[in-house]
Amino acid sequence: MNRSVRRFSLNRVGSEHGQSLVEIAIFLPIFILLIAGIVELGYYLNRYLNLLDASREAARFGADLDPVLNYTPQYNHNSPSYDSAQVYYCSDPDGAGPLTATTEFYTVLACYAQENLPEELDASNGYDDIVISAFTIKNGVVCYGSYRYPLDSSDKGWSLTGNHVSLFPVSRINSMFDDTSPQQGIVVVEIFYQHRQALALPFFTIFVPRDIGIHVYTVMPNPTAGTVDCP
Repeated sequence: MNRSVRRFSLNRVGSEHGQSLVEIAIFLPIFILLIAGIVELGYYLNRYLNLLDASREAARFGADLDPVLNYTPQYNHNSPSYDSAQVYYCSDPDGAGPLTATTEFYTVLACYAQENLPEELDASNGYDDIVISAFTIKNGVVCYGSYRYPLDSSDKGWSLTGNHVSLFPVSRINSMFDDTSPQQGIVVVEIFYQHRQALALPFFTIFVPRDIGIHVYTVMPNPTAGTVDCP
């Protein structure tokens, strides 16, 4: 009888080990996917916060500068006067320093935003861009619907790479204020960035594109635009 009991106990222990292996085999792929998803989401959120911080820093820096008069249309991809031969480089490709010295409002803000990014924007991917706009607001609307700076960019804003126009048309700005708002000026800094999945596991890329477009922006008061003589 003791032998029977011992044999039964050994068989039970063996079956429990086998059951554990089956459970691990079922749960392990799910666990790996869960960890991979957390890692992927962490990379995305870190990138998003870095871009948001860069837009905030640039907008704060531009709050005290002049977006109205200090403008070089040859640098603006959204301008009819854009000149590819006069592209402004934030830094010399050889590392020797700036290729040109300028205090031009829009290029300065774009370069300041790039300096706060962990890596350079890639203009060749057809997505990365920095778009900058300024507005004079009176009675809760953009003054005459046309006081959007730079003036020669229509409703597009200033573009660093030419990949985007502003997602803040005059109509959207008008919706942000009411008719009791005092006359004021604002500057809007938008950053467009194509985020590539860090792990790019086939399971994820089936449902989520490997390249994910990110758009962040910051709206900041600009006293200079607010003091324009607006009819």
